[in-house]
Amino acid sequence: MNDVLLEMTSVGKRYGIRNTKKALEEFSVTLQEGMCLALIGRNGAGKSTALKIMANVLKPTEGRVVVHGRVSYVPENMGIYPNLTVEENVKFFSDISEGHSDYESILSRLNIMGSSKVLASHLSKGMRRKLSVAVAMAQNPDVVIFDEPFDGVDQTSSEEIVAMIRDMKKHNKAVVLSSHNISYIDSIADEVIVIDSGRIVRRIKLPLEGMKVVRFAAAYEEVDEVLKSLDLKYDISGFPYVRISAGSTQEDLNSMLVHSGLRVLEFRDLTIAEIYRGVLNDVSVTVQS
Repeated sequence: MNDVLLEMTSVGKRYGIRNTKKALEEFSVTLQEGMCLALIGRNGAGKSTALKIMANVLKPTEGRVVVHGRVSYVPENMGIYPNLTVEENVKFFSDISEGHSDYESILSRLNIMGSSKVLASHLSKGMRRKLSVAVAMAQNPDVVIFDEPFDGVDQTSSEEIVAMIRDMKKHNKAVVLSSHNISYIDSIADEVIVIDSGRIVRRIKLPLEGMKVVRFAAAYEEVDEVLKSLDLKYDISGFPYVRISAGSTQEDLNSMLVHSGLRVLEFRDLTIAEIYRGVLNDVSVTVQS
């Protein structure tokens, strides 16, 4: 079992003169080596507050935070020095943290070595974002915390950041990130937490094994009757799209549906984005601690 690098237990954060404004409430997470945790939610849901508490930038009002190892935090505003070059930024943060990292290798992996002598203020937003990732890695952290790492970044740069996060995981570093760009989360996260009004409303373990979305060329009543006869667990509330939980492999389930006489128009994995939309649309969602 991988070692635990960060624990938050029943953490709360309140603001105001009388601590009446709740930004975070009963927030508990456990982060292990090689794990990527993603926080998603509306603007103002409490994601940035949670990340800042993990990074010891903010102190919690309630609860307990335990960190084992070195933490590097990349805020949404990137936290780099505009009047230093790319190389100077990375060297500076490596030196003050005693990270002793191979900064040239880090810059090369993020494809910004060619801009090493350029002032950070002269970089595009995507390049500055990649520089902020390089700065974080130069500190040789055990836990890396990213606030919106894909914000304003083009697809190529986003994929380079994703590749770097995968590499961090392979080297037993833990990663926490918040993002409104959910499309990249499926491939890198091990757990997704949906936050709303400062509370955890859903925990999602990845990969979503056995959860499929199927669209049939048949009427609601026919599909419902056949799926019942096959003794499958399913949710038909989003018809014509039906979510099916299968205990067998994808190929076996698809074959079963085809042999049942139903014509399958679409067969694919359920995505985090779909679950997220469902959570936000469900006003009666059960809050989980």
